[in-house]
Amino acid sequence: MFALSTLLLGLALTPHSSPSIKIKALYFGTNPKQIGIKDHHGEITQHSVYTHSFTPFFAVHCPENKLTLYRIQPHPSKSVEWLPWVSAAVPSSGENFLAIISETPSPKLYLLSDSNYQQEGGIFHIFNLSSAPVAIDFPGQKKVLTRGQSIQFRPQVKNATYGQGRFSMVGEIDSETRQNGVRWLQMEDIRSFWFILPPAFEGPSFVLKNIEDRILVP
Repeated sequence: MFALSTLLLGLALTPHSSPSIKIKALYFGTNPKQIGIKDHHGEITQHSVYTHSFTPFFAVHCPENKLTLYRIQPHPSKSVEWLPWVSAAVPSSGENFLAIISETPSPKLYLLSDSNYQQEGGIFHIFNLSSAPVAIDFPGQKKVLTRGQSIQFRPQVKNATYGQGRFSMVGEIDSETRQNGVRWLQMEDIRSFWFILPPAFEGPSFVLKNIEDRILVP
C-alpha cells in the first residue's frame, strides 16, 4: 500500500529522464470527452477519451516534465479554440502511465505509473479518491483505505470463477454505514481497477467506478 497522493499527483523529487511518455487515458464523466495534447511542435492533436475503458497507449510530449490536457472552448470568431484544462507533474520514474481525468468535485488529472502492466494479470487495483475512509472486504484481503490511499492485491479466487467482495463507508466510530457489494469473474488476462469516488452531492456516500483492462502481451 502506498500514499496515493504521491503516485497520482506526481510529486517528483527529480526530473523525469524523458520529455515524452506513453499514457492510457480514462475520463470520469457521463459522456466521452475530446481532449487536446500539444506535440513537440506546439500543435494540438485531438484524442477521444471514454468513461468505460482506457484508451490504447499513445505518446505525449511533456515539456518541463508536465502533462497538460486541453479542451475545446467555443469562440465567436474562431471555429475551434483549445484552452488548458487539467495538468499534472510527470512522476520521476517510468515510461508508461495511466492518465485519469476526474471532474468531481473539480477538474483534476491523476498520473499513475503503469510500467509493469504486462505482469498484472488477475491483479486488483483499488484507489480511494473520496474524502472518507472506506473498508474493503475481499477474499484474502480486508483493510480500511483512508483518504488518498490505494492497494494492489490478487484476490484468493480461482481463475475463471466468480468472486464477491464489499466496499463499506466507515463511520466516525468505525461503524459501517453504507455498503456496496460487488461480484466479478476472476481472469488471469484481466486486471481490475476500482476507483472510490466522492459523490456528486454532499452526503455520507461514495461512488464506485470499475474498469477491466485486458492485458495484451506482445
